[in-house]
Amino acid sequence: MKRIFFAALVALFFAFSAKGQDASCHFGVQGGISLNRFATPKEWKNNRTGWHAGLTLLVKMPAFFAFQPAVQFERSNAEIPLGKEARKFNVNSLNIPLAVQWGPDLGFCRIFVEAVPYVDINLAAKIGDTDMKDSISNAQFGMGAGAGLDIWRLQLKVRYNWGFGDWRKVTDGIEDLSGKKQGLTITLAYLFN
Repeated sequence: MKRIFFAALVALFFAFSAKGQDASCHFGVQGGISLNRFATPKEWKNNRTGWHAGLTLLVKMPAFFAFQPAVQFERSNAEIPLGKEARKFNVNSLNIPLAVQWGPDLGFCRIFVEAVPYVDINLAAKIGDTDMKDSISNAQFGMGAGAGLDIWRLQLKVRYNWGFGDWRKVTDGIEDLSGKKQGLTITLAYLFN
């Protein structure tokens, strides 16, 4: 947990120190859909669409670079085949992506690519009505890669995320649920200034 707070402090330091060095900062809100899947030894076939929403800061820097940290709530959904029936599986997490972007600013728009290390802090999990919070890892680290487009104060980006660690602490007697969360996110942001 200390590493997470340290990473957030470093991100804020770079964001505010860059403001005085030929950079511009833009605060905003963002949200979108999460098409996550949980890669397990037995691939779950019936994954469901989730969502995410939160706050972001875009810091434009020289040489077409930008840094965009965010803090967002994410809801990941899936259906787990347990025997003849499927049960809903939901994970709520606090997601902290630290995007490093590069792309030319064309005046009316900016097209960019991004690399995004991130951390998911797991807040809650349920299979059906059963609380699984004590069975999941406290945090999972990962990496994302994507592209986006800024037009006026709107930003649209698409990113694929790969989780590095197992999100599950233990296996359950019914089904082996260890694995990694990965998938596509589509995000729309509105930047205020």
